Formats: sequence, structure tokens, C-alpha cells
Amino acid sequence: MITHSFIVDTFPEQVGTLIFLLCWVIGILSWFYGVWEFIGIWRLRESAFRRGKMVISFSETVPLFHRVLNPTEIVTTKSGQFRFVDCDTIIFSERRALFDFRLHTPFPIKGYLRRVGETSVVEGKLPLGTTIFFLAWGMGFLVSQTMMIFFSGVSTNEVLRFSLVPLVIMSISSFGSIFYEIRQAKKIVQEIKEHFIRRAG
Repeated sequence: MITHSFIVDTFPEQVGTLIFLLCWVIGILSWFYGVWEFIGIWRLRESAFRRGKMVISFSETVPLFHRVLNPTEIVTTKSGQFRFVDCDTIIFSERRALFDFRLHTPFPIKGYLRRVGETSVVEGKLPLGTTIFFLAWGMGFLVSQTMMIFFSGVSTNEVLRFSLVPLVIMSISSFGSIFYEIRQAKKIVQEIKEHFIRRAG
């Protein structure tokens, strides 16, 4: 017979298990979304550029609107690629190839260049799928380690020794990757600017 005290005693563990399973489901779904998003970024499909955490926003003088290119034409630079989506907007991303030995991370910046008056506004976003996947993985890992401390009789010191190293490694690598990709995105913007300066000349 299930008693009131049994429900009270097991309720926190049930909540923790539910949160862990929810993180697992979100992680799986975000992984599949991330695959679609990655292909969309690689092929410069505008639908893949609409969602994500904005990490770049600044103004740049880019003479990119002297003539409108074919909207389906993908132009490559040394580090990136871009195309027009309308007469006032282009989308850009890093250039990838099947056999490419340059450094790539799970957080490629997907960017917009929009004409606003005499200048262009640069906006760069993190990929939504990868961001949610890493957040769900981290949350699920923390929940599982917390449950081990409170419900499995494992000492706090043992759990900390096991969990701190992967969490620290994941945090450092994630933030390092994001800062690296922001720098790469700014480099691509400069290459786009140089491309249109050459065309204008």
C-alpha cells in the first residue's frame, strides 16, 4: 500500500528523474534539429538563419549594394561564403568542405548583413540546435549528479571529483569555441567588404 509518507519521501527523486528524462528528450530533439540547421547554414538557406542567440551586433561600412547578385548565387571568400536574400540583406557563414583541415567548432556563427541608411548592420547568431543540445546535456548531467548525492548514498566528494572535470572541460571548450567563431565571423565580414570593394573598383 502506498502511504502518504512514501509519496513525500520519493517525490523529490521522481521530480529529479522527470527533469533528467526531459533533458534527455530535449537533447535528442535538438540534435536532430541541429543536423537540419547545420545543413541549412552550410547551404545558406535563410530558414536556418532566423533563430539563435545573437552574439554579434555592430555597424560596418560595406559597399555591398552597388549591384544585386543573383539571389541563388553563393559567393565564397577565403574563410566564408555569402549570398543575397533581397536587395538590402545578405546572409553569410563560414565555408566548409568535406576535406577541410581548418579548425571548426560546433558553434559556427550564422550572420546577416543588412543595409541601414549609409551603413550596414552586422548580426551574428549561435546555432540554436547546438546551443540547446549543450544546455540540455549540462542540465541533465547536473541533475543526475545531484540525485546521486541525495538518493544514492554516494558521498559529495566522490561526485564532485567525477563531475567537475567534464563540466569544466565542457564550459571552457564551449566558451572558447564561441569566442573563436565570433572572431572568425568578423574576419568573414572583412573579406566580404574587400570583395565588394574590388567589385566596385
